[in-house]
Amino acid sequence: MRYKDLITAINEEAINIKTFGERNPHYWANLANNIQKTGVLPVGTNGEEKVQILNPSNVANQMRQLWDGADLATPDQISAIRNFKIPTTDGKNIGINNIYKSPEIKGKSEDYNVGDIGEIALGVSSAAKFINSGQEIGIEQFLNLSNQLKVTPIKGKSALRADLTQTVTHPTGKKDNVNLVVVVPARSMKSFINFIKNFQSSPPDVRGTILSSIKYANTHKVLLQGIEKTRNDTNVNQIDIVSQGTQDQKGTKADLIMGIDGERINLISAKAGASQLGQASGKEWSKPQLFFQTVFGIDVNQYKPLWTEDHQENLKVLQKIYAEKVIPLVSKLVAGDNVQKETALVKQIVNGLIRYSNDINDKGESSIVDIVKLSTVPGSPGYKLMRIDSKLEAALENVNLIGEATPNKLGVQVSGVVDGRKLLLFRARSYYSPAGKLTRTIIEGGTLLDQLSVVTD
Repeated sequence: MRYKDLITAINEEAINIKTFGERNPHYWANLANNIQKTGVLPVGTNGEEKVQILNPSNVANQMRQLWDGADLATPDQISAIRNFKIPTTDGKNIGINNIYKSPEIKGKSEDYNVGDIGEIALGVSSAAKFINSGQEIGIEQFLNLSNQLKVTPIKGKSALRADLTQTVTHPTGKKDNVNLVVVVPARSMKSFINFIKNFQSSPPDVRGTILSSIKYANTHKVLLQGIEKTRNDTNVNQIDIVSQGTQDQKGTKADLIMGIDGERINLISAKAGASQLGQASGKEWSKPQLFFQTVFGIDVNQYKPLWTEDHQENLKVLQKIYAEKVIPLVSKLVAGDNVQKETALVKQIVNGLIRYSNDINDKGESSIVDIVKLSTVPGSPGYKLMRIDSKLEAALENVNLIGEATPNKLGVQVSGVVDGRKLLLFRARSYYSPAGKLTRTIIEGGTLLDQLSVVTD
């Protein structure tokens, strides 16, 4: 293929600029990081051609100034991205939509999950805040505590457990005990241990996530109230910060549970990137059955005889459920006064989102989980605190909703039109996981859900 043909080749594997206003802002941040790191760009139908970039560090910095990728791009930013050209060492200029979406750009080549890093970081930062008796903490305190973690394997699981126990001595001389336990997939824990050895050389999304977790610990009201409570209590308090992680404890959507003397003070779901709210995975028919009933109010019992031990065949069953039941139902949501017309459907979906975002015990009682969405941009650390509860239904009353099938027909997505922009509310989809050798059905929150669920700390 001629170089000219490579530059002009635009296909489904190339970056689609307009989608930066709808999804995947992290592609932009990853592209800038990869340019600075490697100095080359993948182009062509399969990214088979690599071209050298002129002054890659300057290009990466210009990209970050144009848009940091921390949130969806605005129309003005999308326009600027369309006009942005990357100079090559042979005098050419490459447009963003000519770049191949490589695994590095999509963020699938790294040996860690940034959400796992966020879970570890929130645990360590919160523990550091307690251990320092509420004093301001920074990266020095964070790294000091991280280096004291005792990491051990969990028998029968591809996960690692990090433990730390310390005594807090308050200015009054009163003492408390802090116990931290974090469990995440082994690959992410191993990467985290390597990152803290040389923090400044760690990937930008990791640095951003850690700095954002420190900001959370320094400013989150519930955490600060818990510290004040223990500081003023004359008794010795036991502070537990425990990660649920890959332990799959029944009924909880929280990644971290904070407690004082056995009483929960906060349930946290850590998010850094896309917000997966919940999933129904495995071979048991009861899991997808409950999922479709809970989220869409659909009885799928008629498909039970088709469910087998063959996970790839079960994917066909799920596709049949989407085609015959879910897609026709959700497609009733079309732009206009659909929220008023489809009140029952909207209420059902809201209840499903609440169910998959919070803790529900065996009695059906709900405990609200704080969703902490951490910024992954080192230059602008911070977080959004979100709660998905009954207020969501009222918030949707004035939003035009649009329901449609996902491109592969193995899922549905519901978006809302706000100020002329189509923003994703949620997406439910199914797929086969070769790694886990099972079918997964997951529900993910979108930008609109984030916006409608943000609360003031």
